[in-house]
Amino acid sequence: MSDYFRRIVLCLGVSLIGVLPLRAQGTLYRGTQSLFMETGVGARAQALGRAFTGLANDGSAVFWNPAGLDFLQQPNFVAYHSTLVEGTFFNFAAVTYPFLEFGSVGVGMARIGVNGIPLNNEWTNLAQGEYSEQEYYIAYGKRLPFWNLSLGTTFKMVNVNASELNANDAPVSKSGFSSGLDIALMWKPDFENAIVRNMSFGFNYQNVVAPSFKLSTFSYNDPRNLRFGIAKEIYFGGDQLKRLTILADVSKGSRSGIEYMAGMEYSFNRFLIARGGFDAGRMTVGMGTEFTQFQRFQVDYSVNLGSQYGTALHRLSLTMNFGKTIEERQNIARALRADQDQKMIAQNQEAVKIRAIKEHSTLGTEYLKDGKLIPALVELEQVVSLDPNNANAKSLLDTVRFRMDKQLSDRLADTATSVREMTVSQQQNKFVEDHYRKGYQLVQKGDYIAALSEFQTALERSPNNPDIQRSLNETRGLLDKRIASIIAKARSNAAGNNFSEALKLLSEARSLDPTNQQIQREIDTELKRISNRLSFLESTRSGLDAYQKGDYQAAMEAFEAALLVDPQNPTVKEYHKKSIVRAFATFKNLEGDVEKTYLQGVDLYVEGKYEQAIAIWQRILEKDPLNKRVLKAIDKAEDQIRQRDEAKGRKK
Repeated sequence: MSDYFRRIVLCLGVSLIGVLPLRAQGTLYRGTQSLFMETGVGARAQALGRAFTGLANDGSAVFWNPAGLDFLQQPNFVAYHSTLVEGTFFNFAAVTYPFLEFGSVGVGMARIGVNGIPLNNEWTNLAQGEYSEQEYYIAYGKRLPFWNLSLGTTFKMVNVNASELNANDAPVSKSGFSSGLDIALMWKPDFENAIVRNMSFGFNYQNVVAPSFKLSTFSYNDPRNLRFGIAKEIYFGGDQLKRLTILADVSKGSRSGIEYMAGMEYSFNRFLIARGGFDAGRMTVGMGTEFTQFQRFQVDYSVNLGSQYGTALHRLSLTMNFGKTIEERQNIARALRADQDQKMIAQNQEAVKIRAIKEHSTLGTEYLKDGKLIPALVELEQVVSLDPNNANAKSLLDTVRFRMDKQLSDRLADTATSVREMTVSQQQNKFVEDHYRKGYQLVQKGDYIAALSEFQTALERSPNNPDIQRSLNETRGLLDKRIASIIAKARSNAAGNNFSEALKLLSEARSLDPTNQQIQREIDTELKRISNRLSFLESTRSGLDAYQKGDYQAAMEAFEAALLVDPQNPTVKEYHKKSIVRAFATFKNLEGDVEKTYLQGVDLYVEGKYEQAIAIWQRILEKDPLNKRVLKAIDKAEDQIRQRDEAKGRKK
């Protein structure tokens, strides 16, 4: 080995079979493992004896197991610093981001370096040099649609920089660059079996494509490494959540033997987490604390008590979640889809409106061509009501009114002739003409009730007059259409719970034709339906109020009254069932697996994952539906969800 590399070995305090370069037969092997594989990243993983392959649940997953990335629920940032020996330092940082559908990605960078390396010739020290290695990571993980299995890969770029003396004993910097690839998987069984519940398995084949490059006159390559890990989380304790995580890893390198690593993490609460482990026979300890008010800001510390470098190594990590969680983004996506659906509905309504305008306009034009002036008037007025600025419809309406006035004059002349043929009384002739004219004018104004009265009065004096009879029938048809339109509008308002407007419209419809028994029965039916709807809403409201107050007996009775009106209403049926269960529920002690499941839900609740907590607790209710402790926990989580949604609504 050259004197230069002996200096590196001295400064880093490692053995010749350690992690820094060894030369043999023209190839410079970088030890039995690369520097980064030998030390690992993250104070938390270090405190756990580097047994992190089966857990990998923060940003350091880009190094330990990229398959764990897609189990992260929120964007994550981790920064790590470790001092080694003789001024050597090790830094690492990574950022991960989970997408909704695409999977999860992460990028990171690790650097080990030492300064002040003496550069000597055969006689004396000539200068100070440096040595550093950098690895840059681009990682991707994706959960498969079955077995709760995830695959991952990390593409890494490796850069080595070293100072040495050239032939003229002048210091120069040499560098080499290469790339490599890791492949990994993680499996989190979702079985109900108590043994495998909350257990995860990880595998990482590091350097399946190994970095290889040249530096100076020597070539370098990194060894391959297989890692397999397992992690098991155990929940226990009373009201205060406690969690114990047990981890184990086994590692086999292409130029090293099998190594065993194990760790344990005990969470007293959110503010104190103790860790310990064994890293290939060397003891590690550490601790962490979490600040949930900053979404999740965690500080971790570890120390290796039996370091291969001959001294205790102190490490520090900062881990932080930021941005919105997967669940929050899913809710936003659902809200966006709902908004898009509303826009589509609005567009469809606009399309229906345009189609209705076209249909009414076409009918009005055809009626006008056929001389059916009253139907033409109705259709064109519909067009103007839908589109007040429709110039064509307004012009046609003016034409209709002009022709109606002309037709009225002609019909009055014909009516006068008919009347004179039947009677010589000029007074009766004038009476029929006046009422007929007034009826026609009232039709143009839309006052069909008054128009019918005028036509009926004229027809009584001239019962055989076909023009008056035809006008009477056409006006009665228009009145029926108007009443039907008002009733339809009342139904629409009632469907939107605008009952006061619906009642007002039905009253108007009733007054338009009080003698028409069929219409009166139809209006009575609508009034009964509205009355039932009001009774249903009042009972439902009373039931919900009682439910929120914890008066489940009263809630049960109110929901029963509501179901008499609407027996198939799914929401009321659900609350009725929940009220019955809570009315007869009792507090029970939780033991064994039931207690563990309950505490799983508590953990999720503390993290703000209320929907997931409810899903966990529902498992207990499937076997014990009258467990009041669990029911109260679910009610509390639902209340938190409601408050969160209301707060989001206020922000909007």
